[in-house]
Amino acid sequence: MIYKRLAGIRGMPDLTAIGEELVDRYGPVPPLVDTLMRLMELRRWLKDLRVLRARRRGEDVVLEFEVGTRVDPTRLIELVRGSGGRWRLLSGSALAVRPEATDHDGLIGELRALLQRLSTA
Repeated sequence: MIYKRLAGIRGMPDLTAIGEELVDRYGPVPPLVDTLMRLMELRRWLKDLRVLRARRRGEDVVLEFEVGTRVDPTRLIELVRGSGGRWRLLSGSALAVRPEATDHDGLIGELRALLQRLSTA
């Protein structure tokens, strides 16, 4: 489950504790609650990388970065070049991503993986 993975992210122990408490008190969490927890985790990743805004624009997801983002611009350019056209840098400090997933859970997982790659960039 997701709750064990959350501990590795700065500031995540409270989400881990919430997830464990839910499982302890009520048993397996319903899919909607699990999706909510994964969205909360995604939001933490966004904050950690200093992403001001993440929004859908047509088929793309656009991430708008703060000036002081932790993402290295040189490494980001390398990742965009290697993305086969699925990632595009937009004017200013924004990244457009064309996700492969069409469902909510797949999209959340894909964005989480993207943010993990960016955190090491």
